[in-house]
Amino acid sequence: MREIKQEATHNAAETAFLMMLGIPVLMFKDHFGQLMRREVDGKSREQRFVDYCIEFYRQFDKGLYTLDDIRSVLKDECNIEIEMK
Repeated sequence: MREIKQEATHNAAETAFLMMLGIPVLMFKDHFGQLMRREVDGKSREQRFVDYCIEFYRQFDKGLYTLDDIRSVLKDECNIEIEMK
């Protein structure tokens, strides 16, 4: 039972870590040009970055993306692998 709990905890931590780093990296990849401008429509680049991340998470939450999608894009398009070892 203890091993099952440890594995579940590890998997949850790995998922959280992937999302915590992966989503912002994808937002930089997809929206870097828009984020270079200091202000757009009264919103700072930081606020727009947060908005992009939240919108992506909402799409993820609706099932439009999976963790495997995030891993694949990071690996194939950004040459980044996020793994906790």
